[in-house]
Amino acid sequence: MHNTKEHIEYDRNRDSTLKEHNITTLRFTNDDVKNRLSVVLEKVNTFINNNKFKSPSPSGEGFGERL
Repeated sequence: MHNTKEHIEYDRNRDSTLKEHNITTLRFTNDDVKNRLSVVLEKVNTFINNNKFKSPSPSGEGFGERL
């Protein structure tokens, strides 16, 4: 079960670590995804529209060839 005290604490610790790397966690229940997908998608869309995201690597940097 995901709602056990141990799992909730594990999620908090993981979310804290991700936040240190500027990664935000959005959580939804399986029931929400299965039965209220439009609500879940709207929340994701709202989050994206309300947050500015930086490119993962500045132009000209990173792996791969420049074309």
